[in-house]
Amino acid sequence: NTINVAQVGATEAMHQGMVQKWFADYPWVIRIHPDVLIRKSSWILETMKDESVDGIFVQCNADPWKIHGDFYAVRPTALPEDAFSEIVAEFKGMGNHEMTVAKEFKPIIDSNRHRWLPGNDDSMGVCRVRGSQSPVVHDHWLP
Repeated sequence: NTINVAQVGATEAMHQGMVQKWFADYPWVIRIHPDVLIRKSSWILETMKDESVDGIFVQCNADPWKIHGDFYAVRPTALPEDAFSEIVAEFKGMGNHEMTVAKEFKPIIDSNRHRWLPGNDDSMGVCRVRGSQSPVVHDHWLP
């Protein structure tokens, strides 16, 4: 399989953080891409206080097998020690961080210990967190 080199760093950073136990002293890990902004943190912070929640995710184009890799928050204790050890190949044979996070977070989703970020608007058909009501946005041209 071909690997999308642009996405290897995101997966490798999470993998190394888990196996090297860099996240062990933290209740949450937030992955945020450089061009993603948290516009309003209150919902995220309140959700992180909920002991029944292990992950805050953004669904990609209503596809249950893709979760936005540009922003997520997860309790490292909810992941296996070797999480992110394999980049998942999408149907075109290219490694894809969105499909990799969907694989790694599947047990959290299956156990309903997650919350979807509210207000995301996928209407443009691009796997990107956005929307006028979303507390988090990935945008290259903010007004």
